[in-house]
Amino acid sequence: AQVDNYSLRMDTNGSLNAGYVSEINESDKFTVQFWMHPDVWTPNAAVFTRGNADQLFELRLGSESGRLKLFAGAQSVDIVSVNIAAAKWAHISIVSQPGSLKVYVNNTLTINTNTGVIIPSSGSNLFLGNNFKGRIDEFRIWNVARTAQQIADNFKIAINPATEINLVSYYNFNQGT
Repeated sequence: AQVDNYSLRMDTNGSLNAGYVSEINESDKFTVQFWMHPDVWTPNAAVFTRGNADQLFELRLGSESGRLKLFAGAQSVDIVSVNIAAAKWAHISIVSQPGSLKVYVNNTLTINTNTGVIIPSSGSNLFLGNNFKGRIDEFRIWNVARTAQQIADNFKIAINPATEINLVSYYNFNQGT
């Protein structure tokens, strides 16, 4: 049993430089998955961000609780769910491929569009948190669209990065320091 569930604890003054992730440049197939727990709802606080302007790839807290905003270059998508709120854990999975964008919140399909998202090419590093006060855990990026079954499996159990094909970034934050 794990007594403490460690996670990345952010305050509004900090962010984590997660490095350069070249494998997602110009990607039209990807999955970004993580747990988040905003301590307070700060509109426009970034959960993750990379680049700016036409190279932007970012997920922000929306104007009110329950709303997230995904940006990918000139594209933007609103994600709305009552399961996304301050002082509450939510498991978010963003899955894109040509002709499809799906977003799962706590393993429930919340968005299902017939338009995929393309991550712009950028020489910028990926950052977790920016004006975000709360916790982020199990942050993962694949350069493929994960299936509904894989999303469900990842919601229930931790992954073994050594056996995960197409996993390009994984930050589990399970250390106490």
